[in-house]
Amino acid sequence: MLDTPPPSRRNSKAEPWTQHEASPDQHGSHLVPFRASVTAVELDIERRPIREFSARTTGISCSRLEIHARRMIYTGSPILVVLPLIDEKPCVVGCLVTSCSYDSAGDYLIGLEFSNYARSPFVEDWMEEKGYTTFKPEIDVRSDPNYPHAGGGQDGRSRQAS
Repeated sequence: MLDTPPPSRRNSKAEPWTQHEASPDQHGSHLVPFRASVTAVELDIERRPIREFSARTTGISCSRLEIHARRMIYTGSPILVVLPLIDEKPCVVGCLVTSCSYDSAGDYLIGLEFSNYARSPFVEDWMEEKGYTTFKPEIDVRSDPNYPHAGGGQDGRSRQAS
C-alpha cells in the first residue's frame, strides 16, 4: 500500500480552505469541492445591503454553499454571494447562514443555504447599481420553508409572492 505524503506546510498555512473534505448536507448529498474568490454582502434586518467582504468558497451542492471569510456572521442572517461564472456576468445568489464557526488564523467557516428570502427591492437597486443582472435561486418563495411568510392563511393555501 502506498503512503500518501503529508500536505505541505505552505498550503496548510496559506490556504486553509483547501483542507476541508466534502461534508453531507441536510439531504445527505455531499458538497462538491468548489474553489473561487467571491464577494459576499451582509444584509440588515430590512434586507438592505450594508457591508461587502471577500471570501473563498470551499464547496457547493444543489442546496448549499460553504465559504471561508474573516467575518463572523450570525446564524439565520440573510446574505448575498456573488459567484463568478465562466463566459458570463457574475451571478448573485441569495443565502441564509446555517452555521458559522471559527476555523483557524482568524477565518470562519460559514455554511449557507440557498434561499430567495434575501431578495428585496433594496437588493434589486444594489444589483442594478453594480451591474448584476442574474439572481439565483429563482424559486417560488411560497414553497420555500425559510421564507417567513410562506404557508399562508387559515385555509392552508399559500400566499401569493409579491
